[in-house]
Amino acid sequence: MSSHSNIGIDLSSVNYTHKNECLKMIKVLNHNLKNLEKEQKAIITNKKSEKDYDEAYEMYITSDLNNKKEKAAFNQKLSRIGQLIFKFKQESRTIKPNENFIDSLKILMEEVDMMITNSKEEILLKIEELNNEEKLLSKEIEIYDKKIQNWLLNKNDENGLNGVKKISTINDKYSSSDLLKEVIDFDKFLLSNGGHNGGWEEIDHSLFLKIRNKHKGKPNFIDELERMIATKSKQQIEQHEDWYKNYTNLNELKKEAIKKWKEQKNASKSEVVNLVDEELKLNQEIEKELKNRFEKKRLQEKAERNKRLNEWRIERELQKAKETERLKKEEELEMEKEIIRRKEQAEMKAEVMEYKRIKEELNEYIELEKYLKHEAEQEEKIKNAKQQISRFHSRDLAILKEKQDRLKAKQKEAENRMKILETTKEKVEIEYDPNRLYRMTSSWKSRVNTPRSDSCGPVITPRIPHLAVPSWRKGI
Repeated sequence: MSSHSNIGIDLSSVNYTHKNECLKMIKVLNHNLKNLEKEQKAIITNKKSEKDYDEAYEMYITSDLNNKKEKAAFNQKLSRIGQLIFKFKQESRTIKPNENFIDSLKILMEEVDMMITNSKEEILLKIEELNNEEKLLSKEIEIYDKKIQNWLLNKNDENGLNGVKKISTINDKYSSSDLLKEVIDFDKFLLSNGGHNGGWEEIDHSLFLKIRNKHKGKPNFIDELERMIATKSKQQIEQHEDWYKNYTNLNELKKEAIKKWKEQKNASKSEVVNLVDEELKLNQEIEKELKNRFEKKRLQEKAERNKRLNEWRIERELQKAKETERLKKEEELEMEKEIIRRKEQAEMKAEVMEYKRIKEELNEYIELEKYLKHEAEQEEKIKNAKQQISRFHSRDLAILKEKQDRLKAKQKEAENRMKILETTKEKVEIEYDPNRLYRMTSSWKSRVNTPRSDSCGPVITPRIPHLAVPSWRKGI
């Protein structure tokens, strides 16, 4: 009783506040996950028609199936744990005066604990695996970013030799003492970091400024921008934000330096204005050259993408034509197979009908043979019955004659006996002869005088007559 009450107290002392917080957090995470999945699906679906994104689309489908399988397995485990907990609650509510009651509850608790522990271990291993994959992917992305940056720098160096020569001549014309340090730093920053757009396209950079100004520079604009610009990752947006901060900082320093320099050089205002104009003109030329360079690069990339897209479309049309031809050949082959199959079925049907006809004729012949055999057997039985009747009739006549002979013999014997009795009734006077006792009787003499053979003849037994058994009762 006491142990059962302790169990009830432990179950009722659950921290429901923490539970509600966890459920709220799970709902929020689930909502965010669904939004991310929708965005990912939209991006992949929009890009799946392009050949370069075929591998990404296949990876998305595979990962989606794996996620669904893992989710189903995890839900099954949760359902099993819930069933065990419900069973534990039901059994703990009904107290049984049994020694095995506590043991059964302990077994249920241990089973639930083991399943929860195993699930936690599997989840931790999965989280660790995902963290490792995330680290590897982050490293790969960093490597590719560095490669892209180096490639852009190399391209800028190769394509911008003329601009560098112009800048070097101007730097030679105006020494470091003539140009402000902040202006030189800003120009170097522009040259080394992709101009006033930071290496981004004009549309992406304008969208970046629009969203950033909308959120007033707060960090939460990065997530919204990541959803709107599918070609840029979060890390790239953060790097662009760092670049933009440096850009605005250096630009402000440049403006302040120019302003101070103007105030200090009021005496030589015209010369300073000319220098500033030349510098601004140079900056405009550099900016224009950078814009032209990036625009040219963008157009080249667009033309290359269109070329690849056209090649992919042509290849897709060829594949469709090949697939149509293959399907047509398969249909023709299937039709030929169907014709052959129907022909074989017709031949088989004809063979079956012929077999049925032969079998029916054979059955008719067998039935006729059975009928004739039965008729012959019936005739043979009738013939045998007639023979048996005649034999029985002759036998009965013989038995009757024999019986009559025996009766006549008995009558004759009775008559002889009567004669002997009548003769014995008469008085016979016989002389006494003592020697007569030792003399042989007449019957004995006749027996002695009768010749006898050594072999004995058969013993004749009297025949016992019986009633004849009908043929239909034989064997019963």
